[in-house]
Amino acid sequence: MSGIGSESRCIVTTGTFDGVHLGHQLLLTTLSAQGRQLGLRPVAVTFDRHPLSVIAPDRAPRMLLTSADRMRHIREYVPQAVEIPFDSGMCAMTSREWLRRLRDDIGADAVMMGYDNSFGSDCAGISFDDYVAMARELGMQVVEAPRLPGISSSLIRAAIAAGNMEDACRMLGYSWFMRGLVTQGTRTGHEIGFPTANLEVPDTQLIPACGVYASTVGIPGHDPLPAVTNIGSRPTLDDGRGVTIETHIPGFDGMLYGKEITVTPLAKIRDEQKFDSLDQLRDRIALDVEESLKLQSIR
Repeated sequence: MSGIGSESRCIVTTGTFDGVHLGHQLLLTTLSAQGRQLGLRPVAVTFDRHPLSVIAPDRAPRMLLTSADRMRHIREYVPQAVEIPFDSGMCAMTSREWLRRLRDDIGADAVMMGYDNSFGSDCAGISFDDYVAMARELGMQVVEAPRLPGISSSLIRAAIAAGNMEDACRMLGYSWFMRGLVTQGTRTGHEIGFPTANLEVPDTQLIPACGVYASTVGIPGHDPLPAVTNIGSRPTLDDGRGVTIETHIPGFDGMLYGKEITVTPLAKIRDEQKFDSLDQLRDRIALDVEESLKLQSIR
């Protein structure tokens, strides 16, 4: 595995860690504590894509975080983390082969498994006790991680897909965000007095339910700025652009084209709607901005 050596023995945990939510954070914190107790360095191993994108692409979910952001979050809890490609070779690897690879490639003496974690092409029907026995035969041990009920990446995706940012952030333990480049739009926002930054995110990125959100924007060189974000198909303009992410930052007049920014949707203000005229749209956006600033002032 590139990026990890076996110069000292370690305790490893593996997984997708999408979102690095409170359950993941507990797992990683426990990994570090267990490593200190056993005298083993903690190592987190994750994958460059969701396994379902290879195993069953039609069922693969959109991701909560980009690969780079996921690794940054993981390293806040376990400094030594590595991302490996999940490919057809990984799909074919049995549980025993995976344990042996962890042992031989990175010097794993112990593996910590989450309560719902399984691995190997033969994992169907394999119990936690089976993993323990298999590891023992390889001179390793398996440690069971604590469970944090009611929190999962799937539940968080469902909350965001429904526009319920409050529940999503409660399960994540931080404010969820989208990161991407600002691209050229139609400049309609400029024409009606509410210029917007058009965010382009990776195809694998999860996008919240269509609607208008109180939000903040992270721009290089600036503290987070209050904003209002529209996610949707712009029904008033009916320009055929599909779903877009457009953010208006009150009072900001800098040039953002080509820059990477983060948009943090905090709360959904309303559903997207079609207006009879641009004047009605302008008036509604003014109210949205007012509502967004009000919500953020009382947080």
